[in-house]
Amino acid sequence: VAGAIRGNAGAFGKSMKDVIKTVEVFDVKSNKIKKIKNRECKFGYRSSIFKKNPNLIILSAEIRLEKNNSKKIKKYLEYRKKTQPLNFPSAGSIFKNPPGFSAGELILKHTKNDYSLFIARSGNILKDLFEEYLLYYQFPEMVLQEDKDKIRKYITESVYKKTIEYDIPKLFGVEKIDELKFLFQILVNENSSLIEFKTISSEAGIEENTLKKYISYFQESFLVDLLYNYSKSFRKSKRLQKKGYIASSNFFTAFRFDWTENPILRSQYFGSLVETYVFNLLKEKYQYLSFYRKGQDEVDFVASNDYRNSGAHALIEVKYTNEIKWNDIKFIDRIAKKIFKTRYLVYSKSEFKIEENKLIVPCFLIK
Repeated sequence: VAGAIRGNAGAFGKSMKDVIKTVEVFDVKSNKIKKIKNRECKFGYRSSIFKKNPNLIILSAEIRLEKNNSKKIKKYLEYRKKTQPLNFPSAGSIFKNPPGFSAGELILKHTKNDYSLFIARSGNILKDLFEEYLLYYQFPEMVLQEDKDKIRKYITESVYKKTIEYDIPKLFGVEKIDELKFLFQILVNENSSLIEFKTISSEAGIEENTLKKYISYFQESFLVDLLYNYSKSFRKSKRLQKKGYIASSNFFTAFRFDWTENPILRSQYFGSLVETYVFNLLKEKYQYLSFYRKGQDEVDFVASNDYRNSGAHALIEVKYTNEIKWNDIKFIDRIAKKIFKTRYLVYSKSEFKIEENKLIVPCFLIK
């Protein structure tokens, strides 16, 4: 509140100067607390006496509110939700509107051009660095290591020798270590895919309940994590379909090194690794994370810090292809409009676009 008063924050033709009666401040210079009336605050466009006098520390304020038409208020809220991505992390606007212009429109216009030029000049270099990072360099101790075989050996020994062969058996009393190793290899191979417990149980020769226990051990050991299908009930979502993600895309490189130098296999698997990278980023930023699946169509991620408010959900799709076509995003576009009534974000290989209902950003620009 104090910051809003200091900057005379406002929207829709109104600002703090229209509601403030008095402001209580502590004057550092006089070492006294005093009240300042509205007219003494010298409110202007995003300015006030408090902005020009840092010795005045705002303690409290008396605000005069007035009743308004509920339909009008609802209209304002809907417009705000439509024009501002409240479901994505944001520090809010800190820009002033020049006379006769919108700061947002000016920034958008020039940002588009600047980013397009930046990507045209440096995109391929950044993309190559990003792909190298996904394949080999997520372990800090390996950043300066140029020998790829040594990197694979380090990761294999760290995961197999230490965690799977020693830590998990010791912590959870697992005796059949070969089953653990075999299951982890399956999860690596089928990374970012739906986990079919009955199918894996049959193929691996491991009882389904034991299989679920092993996966929970991998979760507790930070090797694998699960993503659940979206439901309006968070508890119900835990009982729906699940997808498995390895904790580092470097695991895939270590255990499936045969594909990295093969262009066809590389393009086939790389989207899965990028999706894994995005998943591991999102789970650190959002309290609730799921995927949205209907039939064979799927939205990669539905993220939110307020699960009960569908309008506060962020919809995110990963499309690591040379060109994003309409068929690639038409499902998320439909779900964003009809179900969540929000914009959506697409992480691409190198495309950058800002449109009214979506934002397309190259993966190498996110962190």
